[in-house]
Amino acid sequence: ANRSQALLDEYFTLVRGCGEWGLRIRVHGEALEEPAPSGSGLAWLQHRRDAARRRQERRRDRLETALALLATHLDDLLRARSERPLSAREDDAELLLNLALLVPFAAEDALEGALQALDQAMAPHGLSLRVSGPWAPYSFRPRLGEVAL
Repeated sequence: ANRSQALLDEYFTLVRGCGEWGLRIRVHGEALEEPAPSGSGLAWLQHRRDAARRRQERRRDRLETALALLATHLDDLLRARSERPLSAREDDAELLLNLALLVPFAAEDALEGALQALDQAMAPHGLSLRVSGPWAPYSFRPRLGEVAL
């Protein structure tokens, strides 16, 4: 019980004066599947492997770019950020990152401008933002059920 109380105290200290914002970073302008060559056999299999490797490399590069741009444009405004699960696709784009941002209420005005600048910085990389919030800070709650009582 004492451990649970300590986790709750930490949570309420962290989220006091903050709202949660959702930030989804999406990849645009790229087909998810490359056309396979005609024929079959080893050449077809090698093409599929190479295409999968190229997709993974592009995803890793875009993820590194997105994280660097996030750090530059947003991290100074945030009290915390947390990754949330991804879904495969949304609308016409692949979801690259799904984040929960813990933003002090006093920083919400600055957040709007920072998000616009971030979206503009990401556009040349084929990335765009979808923002929602503010919400209650559920993504930052402690997992009390996972604590041995």
